[in-house]
Amino acid sequence: MSANELLLQLREIAPPGEPGWWPLAPGWWTLIVVGVASILVLLILLKRRHGSRSFRLANRELERISGHHMRCRDNQYLVLNLSRWLRQVSLMAFPERKIAGITGFAWLEILDEVMDKSEFRQGPGKIFAQAVYSRQPDFNDALVLALCKSWVTSIKPRLNNKDQGHKC
Repeated sequence: MSANELLLQLREIAPPGEPGWWPLAPGWWTLIVVGVASILVLLILLKRRHGSRSFRLANRELERISGHHMRCRDNQYLVLNLSRWLRQVSLMAFPERKIAGITGFAWLEILDEVMDKSEFRQGPGKIFAQAVYSRQPDFNDALVLALCKSWVTSIKPRLNNKDQGHKC
């Protein structure tokens, strides 16, 4: 057979078909899994951060009140502002309860109920029923501040649950 005859037997080279988009190559699967996992981790972190917003705000306000008291040593300021703070945080954590108008030892009972202790009625917290009306209240400020700190820590789960139901 001659070279021309052999050349005549050759056919046109057919290009390969267009590659399909499915199934994906392993590199694409890896990229998808990493992307979805990153989004899930980001959502979980954002939810945790947003969930503790009320607790952070309450803590920040407590630190502000405490810092002002440490600078000025004004017991009346401390009692009045801590009393207001306790009321605001309670209303934020327990909006379903009618606590806005409760005063005196009934108010202290509600605060104790949250902690399952009697630190407000019988401990350093009883100052909130007495000293609010005094010009120069005399009490152990460190114990009262520690009590308020432990109180807000005990209602942290309640504050976090309230934040998760709030859509902003």
